[in-house]
Amino acid sequence: MILVPALLVTALVTLVLPAVTALVTKANASTTVKQVVTAFLSAVSGLLITATQLDGTAVVSKEAALLALTTFITTQATYWGFYKPHDANAKIAPEVGVG
Repeated sequence: MILVPALLVTALVTLVLPAVTALVTKANASTTVKQVVTAFLSAVSGLLITATQLDGTAVVSKEAALLALTTFITTQATYWGFYKPHDANAKIAPEVGVG
């Protein structure tokens, strides 16, 4: 069995979360709506990544909160650095979702 460190999984997830946010929100949704959706997805991601660790870390823990925060910050950086300049939200699903 191959064990993948939580930080590596977090880094990989953060590359996909902006696209998931684009699928969940409309292109013309406010920045606040998009950030709330991203924060929620980051929190869920942090909990799921923590839950899959084999070292016995509790799901609701300081580590889960740290992973969620790391995911949110890195996802925001990915969005503003890559997805936003390419207008990915308008290209992925502009009229589908919340907002």
